Amino acid sequence: MTVDGDQTPGVAAGEYLVLAVRDSVDSGAEAEIRSLLAGSAAAEGDVASLGLSVVREIVKDHGGTITFEREPGVGKTFSIYLPVVEAPEVAVVGDGEAMRGGSERILCVDDEAPVLELQRELLQALGYRVTTMSSSREAAAAVRERPDGFDLMITNLAMPGLTGDRLAREVHGIRADLPIVLCTGFGRRMEGEDAAAAGIRRVISKPVSALALARAVREALDGQ
Repeated sequence: MTVDGDQTPGVAAGEYLVLAVRDSVDSGAEAEIRSLLAGSAAAEGDVASLGLSVVREIVKDHGGTITFEREPGVGKTFSIYLPVVEAPEVAVVGDGEAMRGGSERILCVDDEAPVLELQRELLQALGYRVTTMSSSREAAAAVRERPDGFDLMITNLAMPGLTGDRLAREVHGIRADLPIVLCTGFGRRMEGEDAAAAGIRRVISKPVSALALARAVREALDGQ
């Protein structure tokens, strides 16, 4: 919703997602609640007060605001305002060459934690919604449980237990239209008909540059 400067006291003008929580308990503790929302310390041992203080800090850390309304004899309403953040469509790197982003859901699979973290940071910066997994078997189970839960999968080829090409084939058997990007090191590569049969849209060599990964993801998603 759009909030103008005078519409909601304590909430700056802008676009917000609003979550309203209402109850039918009129405790009458309006002053205490407003004090907590203003940042006053919670009463020691008061679980409800501590909980409200924690929620307030979480919302504040995300740039949001909590408002409170009490209707005597009826109940209370807490409204959480979280500012809408537009996902960037383009990030510019290098000599002005652009990396195109999006908002699709991507599953990244690699047994190396630093690689997963780099992929997550890059793809999230481009606006994608990212899930990371270090186990190829867990990744296969996740797709089996929610076949429509992801829009693309990125997997390393040299995975323990279930290699990336076998994972791709298993996932392709669950959902044939899910595009897959395969990352390889100096080992065996998958290309041509073998890759296509496993649902692999792009094969990229390690170490993978940010631009190469962003391009492969976008092209795989767009069916290029």
